Order: sequence, then structure tokens, then C-alpha cells
Amino acid sequence: MEGPASLASRLLGTYNFLTWTIRRPEILSQCLKVTRAACSEYAEVLSEAGADAVCIVDGIAGPDMLDPRHLDTLIRPEYESLCGSGKGIKLIHVCGNSTPILKILSECGFQGVSIEEKVTDLPAAKKLVGSKTKLIGNLSSSGVILNGTCEEIKLEAQKCLEDGIDILAPGCGIAPKTPIKNIKALVEARDEYYQTGKIRVRTRSNCASGLCGPYHRAQED
Repeated sequence: MEGPASLASRLLGTYNFLTWTIRRPEILSQCLKVTRAACSEYAEVLSEAGADAVCIVDGIAGPDMLDPRHLDTLIRPEYESLCGSGKGIKLIHVCGNSTPILKILSECGFQGVSIEEKVTDLPAAKKLVGSKTKLIGNLSSSGVILNGTCEEIKLEAQKCLEDGIDILAPGCGIAPKTPIKNIKALVEARDEYYQTGKIRVRTRSNCASGLCGPYHRAQED
């Protein structure tokens, strides 16, 4: 579901939303309270209907669009209210390289923070959030999951988990035309790692035998 910032930007318009963070922060703050209340109510309905977790997507709140200082002063209080209301697990996904705001997000009360592959330094990301929340992600939906082989997906999954990811998942929405076998490979990687602590993968030396697909060949080029 959309988060309070994304919902407010749709109601106000993206230009107004972004400029009001500087010119009319008091008015924007009131708007965010309204959209947060709507999000809280909807999250409660989803939880009562049986949802195991609710993930809000607030791409406009990411550092690619918004100064982290405005996230901290304007949006963080609404995240804290959202996480403190109702029942169920609350997760958040912010698009882009969310490294500059991971510490803020980890302190809002979310049980998990979903990150894209643009967060490249996973050990540093894990250090930022510490034990306050779980890191979710961050295999590239438009990269290895879409274009890679099953073995390449498992290699990337192993690296993500070893570098600090707590819950293995795509870094963003699944791309159209993603092969079903690639999605199954991701699920298999998850199961193998959580059951045995190790994922069964071929080594990159198999590229010489033609077993390495176009994704890693492109990466190496």
C-alpha cells in the first residue's frame, strides 16, 4: 500500500509536495497527518482481513527525491504514529539508494525495511539499522531476477544473505516477463539458506563451460 508521503503527493501533486517541504512545511505537516490516518485505517482493515504484514511504499520519501532532513522532521512523526497504531507487522519500502535514511527508518518502529540493489554496501547498511529492524531485499528485479540464470540468482542470493540481508526478497516489484523458473530459484535459495545455512550453487568458473548466463557476462564486461 502507498505510504502517507506518496498518498499526500498524489493529492497535492508532486511539485507542490516537494516545494511545500520548504515553503509551507506547516501545511504539509497537516496534510501528512490526514494521509497517515488513512493509511493507519487501511492497514488495520488489512490486518483484520488476515494479512500477515503490511508494507507501505513511499518512494517520494527517499533521498533521490527528498532531503533526509525533511524526512526526519515532517514524515518521521507520521511513520512513528503509523507503526504505533493497530496490530500486525509493519514494513516499509523506499525506492533508490536509501542508505542516507536507513538509520531514521530503523528508529520509526518498522519491523522490516525493504531496500533496492542500489544499496550496495550491505554491511554498512546493516550497521546503520543494527538490531532495531530487519533488512529485506535486495536482489535486482530488473537485473539478475529478470535476465539471470537460476545459478546466478542463487549466487546473488548467497552474497546478499552473507553481507547482511535478514529476509531475502526482490529489491523492488517483479518485472513483467520474469521467467517463473527464476522466481522459483529465488524461493529455493531462501529455503536452502534458512534450512541449512548454505545455498547450493555452481561457481563462476562454470562460465567457461557456457553455464553462466548473460547477466553475469554483462556484469563482467
